[in-house]
Order: sequence, then structure tokens, then C-alpha cells
Amino acid sequence: DLISDGYEPVITHGNGPQVGNLLLKNELSAAVVPAMPLDWCVAQTQATIGFTLVTEIELELRRRSISRTVASVVTRVEVNPEDPSFNSPEKPIGRPREDGTRRLVPSPPPIEILDIPVIEALLNLGVVIVACGGGGIPMIREGGITRGVEAVVDKDLCTALLAERIAAKRMVIVTDVDGVKSNYRSAEERLVRKIGANELRGRLQNGEYPTGSMEPKIRAVLQFIDATGGTAAIGALGQLSALVKGEAGTQIH
Repeated sequence: DLISDGYEPVITHGNGPQVGNLLLKNELSAAVVPAMPLDWCVAQTQATIGFTLVTEIELELRRRSISRTVASVVTRVEVNPEDPSFNSPEKPIGRPREDGTRRLVPSPPPIEILDIPVIEALLNLGVVIVACGGGGIPMIREGGITRGVEAVVDKDLCTALLAERIAAKRMVIVTDVDGVKSNYRSAEERLVRKIGANELRGRLQNGEYPTGSMEPKIRAVLQFIDATGGTAAIGALGQLSALVKGEAGTQIH
């Protein structure tokens, strides 16, 4: 619907469950084949999900007789090798172990998207792009050379950086709930339909949104709005078209 209405979307996606499955395969096959490094797991799942999205979008465009090229960019993202998370990993990934714990890995914030020139070139050609899947493949720079590193990058923060770099006017995050809530997990819980960035920032700073739930999404949209002056929305995947048009979810300005 959005492409039919003239929008030029750049699509990102998560890959947490898929990376978790690959890590489980690592454990189950450890006696047979070498384990796949975490950055390889991110790259492989980014490519697989990107391929699936491209295929499905192409089929739908063809069904609607819309002639557009769709492409997925396996995207590399630079992170700071001195980020504290490398010494104190806190990001849980994969399935729970028998004792209920999960593997913790570094999750440094993105500082640059290395494949922005490719993404911009495709945008200028009118290509519908899938990029920065799973937050991108984490890379560090050493002596002018980049290499992959075992970590994961937050997909929402990476999306915000991507939106900033391509000068997007609007950033939309879709999830499994209908938007940001006030009085979260209380009898007075209500959907916040419209809110200013400064008010939302104040609620975040007051601890209204717990780490690991809506918190990273709110941080990402605030980062985008601060950097660009654009607008953002958070809401349910099933309401994507209405979200983009400002008719559903939580609209942030």
C-alpha cells in the first residue's frame, strides 16, 4: 500500500530468534564442524531474512502490476572497539540454558553505516531497499582496516542512524503492541496516541519504560528526531500503513 501511495520506504528488520537458532546449531554440531562466529551468524541471518523479504515484496508488487526493483543490502556497521560493552557484555541472546541463563554478548551502539554509499546509490535509482537487518554486521576499524567482531548492534539504534544518514523524513518502528503506553502494566494503562519528543524523553528518564521492552525503541526515535527534526511513530505491524500516515499507534513529533 505504501509503495502504491508514492512512499519510498527503506526497510530494516530484526534477527534475534534466527541468530539464536544458529548459536544452538553451533552447540549441537560442535563435535562435527567448527562453530560459526557471532558476526557470521548476524551476516547469514541478515542475508536470509533479506532474501525472504525481497522475494515476498516482489511477488506483491507483481500482483499489483507495480514495476519496481527490490534489493537487500547485507550491511556492515562500524562500532567503537573501546566500547565498555566489550568488557561487560549485557545483551542476552539465544535460547535459555538448562539453568535458565542466557549467553551475554557485547552490544555497542553503531557509529557509522559502512554501506551508506551503496544504499544511497540504490535509492537514487528508485530501488525499494532492505538494509541494516538485525542492526547490521558489527565491524571495528584497526589501522584503517575493518573486520567483523563478535557482538550485536541494537536494530532500532541502527535504524535511527540509517534514517539520519539517508535524510529520511519519518521513522516508523513496528512491533507486537499497538504503541507506547502510559502507566505501563497498571490498571490505568492507556495508549499514548500523540506526544512530543521532550515529554517522551522525560518519561523515559523517569523510568516509566523498562530496559529491554519499549525503552530501546523510544531511545531510537528520540535519536532520529534530535538529529533530523523529523517525526516518528511506534505501533503494530498490522497497522503499518496507518502508522506511516499518522493515523494509528503512537505518533511522536
